[in-house]
Amino acid sequence: MTLHIRLQKTLRDFTLDVAWEIGTEIGVIFGYSGAGKSISLQMIAGLRSPDAGMVKAGGRVLYDSNDSTSLSPQERRIGYVFQDSALFPHFTVADNIRYGLREIEKGPAEDALQHLAVTFEIEELLNKYPAQISGGQKQRVAFARALIGKPIALLLDEPFSALDNPIRGKMRLFLRKIQKEFSIPIVLVTHDIFEAYTMADRLIIYSEGRVVQCGTPVEVFGNPATEAVKDLVNVDELCRCAIFKKKPGSA
Repeated sequence: MTLHIRLQKTLRDFTLDVAWEIGTEIGVIFGYSGAGKSISLQMIAGLRSPDAGMVKAGGRVLYDSNDSTSLSPQERRIGYVFQDSALFPHFTVADNIRYGLREIEKGPAEDALQHLAVTFEIEELLNKYPAQISGGQKQRVAFARALIGKPIALLLDEPFSALDNPIRGKMRLFLRKIQKEFSIPIVLVTHDIFEAYTMADRLIIYSEGRVVQCGTPVEVFGNPATEAVKDLVNVDELCRCAIFKKKPGSA
């Protein structure tokens, strides 16, 4: 399955014009604040309309300005995890997860709910409310909600940025587990250089609304295409971070 993206959007004094694609891998969008990372995810998900472009996942056209195709967010079947988890405070954990289902799926969904509860180690939390669980647990619930509807792609907008480092490390391991089990394109937006280097199968560098380089982390960090990319993928900063953090899966 491949996610093909071509997006154009003008907002006051900012213009986004990007094109990229990823397969069943983790694509990390990395760049400074204001480069257009989050708005790209919003347009892929159908939460915001591009001025022009195309969004195609698994051979299915979700948006195409050439023929006015524009599926609703529900029709696109794309999972989305936000930075703050965005759980409903008056729903239990179980009901928050069920909310990720379309109405026609809600009958036979209990097996899927239980499977995800085991996957994300939240079996004991299903009857609790968001105010009764930790930040890391909330993010695991948000992941389960995004995945219960069997999405064709998963979008992650800085989902670990508010978590402490030990919890972030555990969540990265969960993300690798998701990649293996669901085998769908995953797009992760991050400001964390260590996270970008260790989590990306494909690194997509944004700068001022443009894609300035794509490649594996080794390719991009080892051979930055421009001075702007060189400043962004600062190897000294990466090495400094690596002193305090371990790569997911390492002993």
